[in-house]
Amino acid sequence: MVGVCLTWGTIKEWKSADLAIVVDDLLNERATANAVHDGIASVDVKTGWEGIGASIAQEALGKLKDGSAQHLEMVGKLLSATAEAQNGLSEVEGAVAKTQAFADSHGLLISGDGAVHDLNPIVGEVVSGDALLERARYLKECASMVSQACDKASETDSAYAQAMSAATNTGGISPNFDDPMLGIPDMPRKGASTEEIAKWWYSLSGRQRKAIRFYAAKDIREGKPSKYEFLGNVDGIDALTRNDINRARLDRDIESLKKKKNEIYSRIASSVTPSGGAVEFPELNDVERRLRETEGIKAALDDQKIPKDMEETVESPEVGLYLYDPPTGEDGHESTHAALAVGNIDDADNVTTYVPGMTSSVEGSTGFVDEMRGLKDRAEAEGKGSVAAIAWIGYDAPPLPLGDTSVISPHDAELGGNSLAKHLEGIEDSRTASGKPVHQSVLGHSYGSTTSSYGVAQVRPGVVDDYAVFGSPGVKDTAGAMRVPEGHSFAMLYDEGPGGKGDVITPVNEIGGFFKGNSGALGINPVDPSSGFRVMDPGGSGAKHSWDAHTRYLDEGTQAQSILAKVVAGTAGGDFCGPGSFWPLVKGKVRRPVATGFRRFAS
Repeated sequence: MVGVCLTWGTIKEWKSADLAIVVDDLLNERATANAVHDGIASVDVKTGWEGIGASIAQEALGKLKDGSAQHLEMVGKLLSATAEAQNGLSEVEGAVAKTQAFADSHGLLISGDGAVHDLNPIVGEVVSGDALLERARYLKECASMVSQACDKASETDSAYAQAMSAATNTGGISPNFDDPMLGIPDMPRKGASTEEIAKWWYSLSGRQRKAIRFYAAKDIREGKPSKYEFLGNVDGIDALTRNDINRARLDRDIESLKKKKNEIYSRIASSVTPSGGAVEFPELNDVERRLRETEGIKAALDDQKIPKDMEETVESPEVGLYLYDPPTGEDGHESTHAALAVGNIDDADNVTTYVPGMTSSVEGSTGFVDEMRGLKDRAEAEGKGSVAAIAWIGYDAPPLPLGDTSVISPHDAELGGNSLAKHLEGIEDSRTASGKPVHQSVLGHSYGSTTSSYGVAQVRPGVVDDYAVFGSPGVKDTAGAMRVPEGHSFAMLYDEGPGGKGDVITPVNEIGGFFKGNSGALGINPVDPSSGFRVMDPGGSGAKHSWDAHTRYLDEGTQAQSILAKVVAGTAGGDFCGPGSFWPLVKGKVRRPVATGFRRFAS
C-alpha cells in the first residue's frame, strides 16, 4: 500500500529472486500476447463481401483488435513496472545485508520494529568516555542504516503500486493496434544478465524488433535522441540490430569528430601569443586519435564482399559492427573498443571470437577483418556448416614494452576477460532464445591469449565448446580451469626449425626472470606438459625473424591457419598429441624437454 511504513522485520525477508519469477512469467505472457496480436492482424474480412454479416464481422474484429492492443500494452507496462521493482528490491537486499553485517560486527541487535540494541554494553566503575561515545556512534549509525533501508523499501513499494495502478488503468482509450512499438517494455533492467536480456528481447515480435532497429538507427542518423541507442552494445541482443544501431552511431561520431577537428584547427589558426608562438591545444591529439580509430572501423565495414547485384537482397551485411564503444577514460577503456564480425552471428552454425594481443587497435580493423574472412572460408571448407568469425578488440591491449611495462601485467587482461565473458554468454543466450543452438569457439593470440583465458575461465559452462591459444606469453590457469569440455583446450607455438624462425614469445618468456617452472610472463605456459592444453603442430613458420613468426598463425594457407579452422569448425582432433606432449617427430627430428619446459629440436 502506498504510504505504509515497512518494518525491518518485513523487508529483511524480501527477495528480488521472487520478482524474477514474476518477470519470467510476464515475458512468457508477453510472447503469447504478441502471437495473438499477430494472429488477429492476419485476419482479413475485406474480401468484397457486403451485408449485415460483413458489418458484424468487421465490428467483431475491431473489438478483438482493441482488446488485443490493450492486453499487449498492459502486459508491457506490468513487465516494465515489475522489472523496475526488481531493481529496487535488489537495492533493498543489498542495504539489508550491509546493515546486518554492520550490526553483527559491532555486537548490535536489530529487532523486528527496527530498534537497535547494544548486546555488549560497557559497564563498570571506571568507564572510558571515548568508549561510550564509540558505542553510541555505532548505535546511531546502525539505526540510520536501518532507517535508510526501510525508506528505500517504502519508496520501491510505493513506486510499484503506482506503476501497477497506471498499467491496469486504460482510461477507456485503446492503443493503436497497428503501432509497431505497441506494448514494448522498457527493459532490460539495470544489471540484468545476458539471459534475462535475451528473454526480454525475444519476447518481442519480429515486427517489433525490426521497428526498434529501424527507428533507433533512423533517429541517430537524424541527430535525434533515441531511447534504444544503448542496445547497440547490449550482450544478448541479436547481431543485426546491434550492427544497424552501431553503424549509425559510428557515422554520427565520425562527423562530430571531423567537425571538432576543424574547429580546433580554426582556433589554432587564429590563436597567436604576443611573442608570435601558437597556442597549444592538447585536445587535438585526442580528437585525431579518436578519428583514426573510427575511420579505421569504417574502412573495414566498407570493405564488403557482397556482389553488387545481391546487396539489396541480403539483409545481414558480410561485415557487421557487433560492438562499438567509444573511450570513457576509465581504467581499461581509454581507447575505442569494437568487435567486427565476418558472417552472420545470428544464424551461423559456428561462431568464433578472436582476441588479438599487444598493440592491437581498432585502427587496424581492416587487417583483422581480412584475417577473419580467411579463417571463415577455411573453416567452412571443413564442411561442418556456416561460420561467423569475430575480431574482438573489446579491451585496451597493452603497447610495446618501450618504457611501458603493462604488457607483463595481467591487469588489462583481467579487465578485458570480464567483458569477453559477457560477450560470449550474450551470443549463447541470444541464440538459445531465438531457438538456434550454436557451436562457439574462442581464439587468443599473444597477450590476447591471456585476456581470453580470463574470460573463458569465468564464462558459464556450456557456452564455449572449443578454445585455442597461440603465441601465448601465459594463460590464467591450466586447461582444467577453463570452462570448456575436457580435451577441447588447445595451444600452438612456432618452434625453431628448418621451416623458419621460432616465435619471439619463447625467448621473451625466458628473459628477465619472468619464466619460472611452467609459468610464462603472464601465467601458465600453455605448451608445457603440465598445463593440460593439447598442443598442436603449426608446422614451420617460414619467417626469417622471430617477431615475424609471432604474427603468422592466421596467414592464408599456413598449417597453423588450417588447424585453427578445425577448432572453429569443431573438428580439431588429429593435429595434436594430447596433454603433456608436443609433436614427437618433425622431419626426422625428435623433440625432447629442456630445462625451460618447452620442446626444442635435438639431433
